[in-house]
Amino acid sequence: MSQKIDSGNHKITSEKGTIKSFLELLYLYLPEPWRKKVSISTAHKYKGLEKDVVIILDAIDSSYPLIHPDWFFTRILGTNINSIVEEERRLFYVALTRAKESLFIITDTKKKSDFLKSIYGNSSPQLDWSKYPPLVAENNKFVTVRVKDKVTGSRGSGTYSIKELLKAEGYRWDKYTKSWWRNYETQNFSEETFLANTKWVYRLINVAMNFEDELGNIKSKYVLKNGVYPVNID
Repeated sequence: MSQKIDSGNHKITSEKGTIKSFLELLYLYLPEPWRKKVSISTAHKYKGLEKDVVIILDAIDSSYPLIHPDWFFTRILGTNINSIVEEERRLFYVALTRAKESLFIITDTKKKSDFLKSIYGNSSPQLDWSKYPPLVAENNKFVTVRVKDKVTGSRGSGTYSIKELLKAEGYRWDKYTKSWWRNYETQNFSEETFLANTKWVYRLINVAMNFEDELGNIKSKYVLKNGVYPVNID
């Protein structure tokens, strides 16, 4: 079955299920070098494994316990609702114990899993967001230049016309954001020099160019359309 996730202007379709689709969605919000640090799996497949940080998603009553609507067909094998719930409780325990350092549990206060209630009661500890401020790149070692077609399907040469040139200059294709990118060392790098010395910049039509820090924060934006036009960032 094909699953589709729509995040703003990004539509991702996966033929292999929602887990892969969700991971692809997360990648859209992560700098490319960080993506390899993030993995996703079912609790079943994480038995025996550990990670420094674990985030348990959907700790709600319809997921923990997850009871298939046709469970009663297995009663001939001795299955009953109590045994299913207890097996799901053990699975939840597996998920809880995979973290080496930090564990985060995502739930809904109106649909909280009974497993959570049995641990914390009705007053589960809340995350103090003040302890997790937005990431800031303090010592940027590189700046990322990212170029992409500004409007899909519109007229203009786009990046396709210089695809081979970008490859030759060390740019890589990011399938999640559908853009070409390359890192440059921050030392001795300036946008003005880059724009002046990169000849293909002035050959492109209807292309967006971003300069980003190592966390993926956009520092400045340009539109390439028979020239270079700066875009203000609020």
